[in-house]
Amino acid sequence: MKYDSIFVGDWKRGAEDIEVVLKAIDDDRIIITEDKDFGEIIFKYRLVPPGLILFRTKTTNPHRRLDLLEKALKGADPHGKIIVISERATRVRPISTK
Repeated sequence: MKYDSIFVGDWKRGAEDIEVVLKAIDDDRIIITEDKDFGEIIFKYRLVPPGLILFRTKTTNPHRRLDLLEKALKGADPHGKIIVISERATRVRPISTK
């Protein structure tokens, strides 16, 4: 599976979370992060990115995380959703600012 991705550090080192959300909206990109603050931005500021994938794992191993991500995305469209990935389960819900 191929992904077109941008690492925030390559785009704008030190970017604020709100800047990342605005970039995601402008570029129609899904945000993949372990930072729970993005969920707060969605609800507090009503800035809704195309999708949000939040890692809540103990592992930082990039190969294991990629495996978890690929399993979570298998047959699923992340647009319009918040996806929370852990070692035990993946939770998917629509993004809603209500």
